[in-house]
Amino acid sequence: MTSLRTGFDRQLAAFLAECCVHAYEQFDHNGSFTVPEGYSLVASFQAEAAATTEWFGFIIRSDDKIVVAFRGTHSSQDWAADLEVSQTNFIFPEARTHTGFTSIYRSCRETILAVLNRLPNSARLYVTGHSLGGALAVLLALDASVNTPFRPTMYNFGGPRVGNPAFTSRYNSLVVNSIRVVNAYDLIPLLPPAVIKSSLTERAWFYRHVHSKHRIRVQTGDIKNNHMIKTYLDAMLQQHGQGAADIPGQGGGESDRLPGPRVSEGEIGGMQGLSGDER
Repeated sequence: MTSLRTGFDRQLAAFLAECCVHAYEQFDHNGSFTVPEGYSLVASFQAEAAATTEWFGFIIRSDDKIVVAFRGTHSSQDWAADLEVSQTNFIFPEARTHTGFTSIYRSCRETILAVLNRLPNSARLYVTGHSLGGALAVLLALDASVNTPFRPTMYNFGGPRVGNPAFTSRYNSLVVNSIRVVNAYDLIPLLPPAVIKSSLTERAWFYRHVHSKHRIRVQTGDIKNNHMIKTYLDAMLQQHGQGAADIPGQGGGESDRLPGPRVSEGEIGGMQGLSGDER
């Protein structure tokens, strides 16, 4: 099943951001959440963070669409996993990914792939997540591209870097439709740093973002709120003010950006000299 590159779709992004909100709702209500209208629940799944089993997301479907949604960091165990910044192998020998993110993903991988492999591949698969869940969505998107008949479309919101340049290269070649929605005032997409060096072993780990960044500009005046899924959902629901995008064929003029103070590259982390997707 082939997949043609498509551009940023604001209506789709708003729906997928809403799915991320429901994934947090699932955690807060011990597995119960609101299934979007027109969809039915296929499966809910749990994953393990720091030896604790937690609700992490769900799979829903309509007549022609399947959605897998992941929530982000929502417990102290999740924070512990976020801090495991060393790398481990993932699918391909040269591809290495964040140990904490990958550990969580592997704990729910078999459940998710088993469900996907029994669903009709005539449906379109969408994978989404916010924050830590955005990293899990990236891992699943590549995994599903290799180990299921689907060619998924991935949208994440405020997602961190996930793997090394070899992982990113594999991902970019296999996951054709991939959108990272990034608030210019959100700090989480700047993490982990592009290079991390161990003070004990002098070993270095390298991180690079996957494609393709769609930048929005929403300054709430609060660092935490700049990252919240509600901030991203509200931005997607705005009727006007398309965000600047680092996507082939997408506009990026100043007049197309969401309202907010102008910010220089230095103000968003001193990342001068990196490519658009790496920032």
